[in-house]
Amino acid sequence: MSESNERKKGEYENEKYHLWLLDSGSTSHMTQNEFICDNMIEEKRNISLADKNGEILTSKGISDVVIKQSGGKSKIRLRNVLCVPELNTNLLSVAKITDYGYNVNFSKFGAVVYKEPGDIEMTAVRINNAYYVRTFLANERAATASTQENIWHKRMGHANKEVIEQMKRENLVIGMTADWKSKCESCIEGKACRKSHPRVERIRTRRIMELWHTDLIGPIKPSTYGKKNYILTVIDDYSRMIFIRLLNEKSDAAEEIKKLITVMENQTEVKLKRIRSDNGGEYLGKNLNNWFEEKGIVHELSPPMTPQCNGIAERGNRTIIETIRTMLADSKLSLRFWGEAANAAAYTRNRIKSRVHGKTPYEVWHQRKPNVQHMKRFGCMAYVLSKGGTRKKFDSKIKRGFFVGYNENKTYRVYLKQTVLNVTAM
Repeated sequence: MSESNERKKGEYENEKYHLWLLDSGSTSHMTQNEFICDNMIEEKRNISLADKNGEILTSKGISDVVIKQSGGKSKIRLRNVLCVPELNTNLLSVAKITDYGYNVNFSKFGAVVYKEPGDIEMTAVRINNAYYVRTFLANERAATASTQENIWHKRMGHANKEVIEQMKRENLVIGMTADWKSKCESCIEGKACRKSHPRVERIRTRRIMELWHTDLIGPIKPSTYGKKNYILTVIDDYSRMIFIRLLNEKSDAAEEIKKLITVMENQTEVKLKRIRSDNGGEYLGKNLNNWFEEKGIVHELSPPMTPQCNGIAERGNRTIIETIRTMLADSKLSLRFWGEAANAAAYTRNRIKSRVHGKTPYEVWHQRKPNVQHMKRFGCMAYVLSKGGTRKKFDSKIKRGFFVGYNENKTYRVYLKQTVLNVTAM
């Protein structure tokens, strides 16, 4: 390759772009980068590549990938893209492109992909005897993780503009710098609903642990990677503090409620007075209600077919579901990460201003302002320091994954090669 072509290709391989080789011999689109894959499904497939002298590579999965070029007419969704980490470069199959009704025209200087003459969808540049399509990472999940636009809006679980600006202006948290540059498409996708009637929030209790509201969400499909199918939500009436527990079965709710009450009573040194739920079977068991009676906790049941009587729990469920949906839409992670998103949503909502007190639930509960400097955008790229025991001398010292939540002990949760690790900040 000539020096000018080496320099030209080097420019294309900087951090702002992804290169795709336009390949007339490939039978499928393929990528080496799993972080741009949308809802990847595991699929092992043996692949023989001519440039590797017939060496057999194995795909990790199959998914859709969205690409777009600068000045391109629109985003292009590539269907059934194989993820093959050992590839040297991403491959665009000419055969697959033409199968979807597009035309590919090669010339001495490059190539164009179009449906109708003059209606160009993609262009490729010729470097020696190969044709490369250059795409912007800003339109793929890997780059979405690094964008700074509306970053605090996204870190705070896609809270609305007014709340973010009020929290900054009223100094309700430590470490936040408000920013708002444009509308958030993920919020439009995740929170669309009918306009609600005006309402007035009233404080019904005078201190924490006087009344809890609880409800169950599920079953949710697909299950999480940990085989969880339900979300148990508990909301403190006074502070609006939200607690989340993920369950395998509905029948697990009773034990989780008992554990949560025991832990919170020990931490706050305040006894729970009342708990309100609907008439779901998980709340009517004799074992749970006998335990309530022994503890002196009054169990209030809302009338059948009247969810408005358990309105705080129902509204809390809606908030959590919308936040989960929006986080997943923004991060482009698999839907099976809804459990991690649920925990991150609760952690975030507890640090967002409540209409009830004009403070965050965290501050009302803990009597101190939350520090949010450590908060990250759900699904953003994360780098984990590799342990020295298995690392060779010249191996990379970091492993790349993506951020999926927080632990209460001030560590992050990072998804790395089908495993969620608890790591401290680097």
